[in-house]
Amino acid sequence: MSGENYLRAAYSYLYIGEFGKASEAFQRAIEEDPQNAAYYFHGSVTALRNGQTERALCWAKQAAQLKPDDALYGAHLAMVESVLYTKQGTHALETGALEEARQALQEAVATNPLNEEAHALLEQLGPLEQPGPAE
Repeated sequence: MSGENYLRAAYSYLYIGEFGKASEAFQRAIEEDPQNAAYYFHGSVTALRNGQTERALCWAKQAAQLKPDDALYGAHLAMVESVLYTKQGTHALETGALEEARQALQEAVATNPLNEEAHALLEQLGPLEQPGPAE
């Protein structure tokens, strides 16, 4: 089957809510035509939706590398990176590493200023405490 046929199959799976099968179809499309940035992009969107953030990042990077002038692919890569920074920040918060959490969440917001979750978590952390005067 051609890459385009796998792409159509992936869209069909998305339409009926079979997101895992859609991701597999995107993988097959990529295998058929590894120079097609659109396959990586659409696969990345689906992988991110499926919670497969590492796969989403890998495919988003590949799409952006293949078509560096495509603003959509670049924006999607930034969004995926922001999601990963947010996950890192959330994990750091859960383990009590507040400064690490703050740094990751600030990266998330810098990478994607529309990341509401990262903004909310930063707000929960409150302002950065400044050391008081030495006595």
